Amino acid sequence: MAANLSSNETAARGLNAAYFTWSMLADFNPAQITTTTICMLTILLNGFLLVIFILERPLRTSFAVYLIVLAAGNIVNAWFQNPLTLAIKDRFAAPQLTVFCAVNFFLRQTAVAFVPLVHLFIGLNRLWALLQPHSYRLRHTCRLAVAVCGATGACIVLYLAPPIILDAFHTHKPFHTFFCVLNLAYPGYVDWTLAFNVIFLVVPEVLIVLLCPLLLVHRTGFRHRVQASKAPPTDSASKSAGTGDPDAEKRVKRKNSLRVLILLTVSVIICWTPLNVYYFFPSLVDNPVFYRTGNMLKILHSMLDPLLFIASLDDLRRACVDRLRCRA
Repeated sequence: MAANLSSNETAARGLNAAYFTWSMLADFNPAQITTTTICMLTILLNGFLLVIFILERPLRTSFAVYLIVLAAGNIVNAWFQNPLTLAIKDRFAAPQLTVFCAVNFFLRQTAVAFVPLVHLFIGLNRLWALLQPHSYRLRHTCRLAVAVCGATGACIVLYLAPPIILDAFHTHKPFHTFFCVLNLAYPGYVDWTLAFNVIFLVVPEVLIVLLCPLLLVHRTGFRHRVQASKAPPTDSASKSAGTGDPDAEKRVKRKNSLRVLILLTVSVIICWTPLNVYYFFPSLVDNPVFYRTGNMLKILHSMLDPLLFIASLDDLRRACVDRLRCRA
């Protein structure tokens, strides 16, 4: 009897959850519906990228470590930024709102801080591969990439933990937009928020934007060096010409790295700048529509990340096409 009652209660809770989900979707405005759709597509596309790396062992290079970590971070970020997820959890977690908000805020802010830094690591990695290819091949390993990502995650945790622990001693109140935030009464809240925005949001964007001028200077100097070092072909060189170009693979890798860097920079400028402008110049753009648009573009960038890397990397693109065509 007790088992039947328990199963009936479980079924009833499931039906209530489904009912509340659809009722909240009906109450959402167009911006929330769009954001929810983008978040779900972000989870699907980044999950597909993770599956490709799991199935395709040759793709799991030292550079792929950053892509795997970024895909996982995008999934976590999309999950906690999803208005539907936040609305459901806010509805059912009311009795334990303080603990829920502390965990929610910690995980959400960790993903928000981690994703821009991983983008910066990807840009620096590609710049290193272009500027010093021999040094990159010798020194950049999977262990180094894992160590960089792990140390970054540890620093973020150490930065986020103190204010969240102190904030947990306060009583949270439900936030009408289904978001959990730190209490405004927390001492140093404004300074802590400003430092967080500068370190984890603005600095990565500025550094990523500066990578392209550095690359342009390098390519200009490299072109001049190549032209100066050109010499008439010798007999041995002309004999080996028919066997193919030995530098063809290197040129393909340089082309892929350059493509990644350019697409990464352009997408970051378009998708990150509005929200960063809103944070640092609120008097100029103190408009909720501007904020929602900037936040939506930031989430949209997480959805575009897998498409960007699939379009930029030939090996990854071929693996994705083969899997979609159900070929081993």
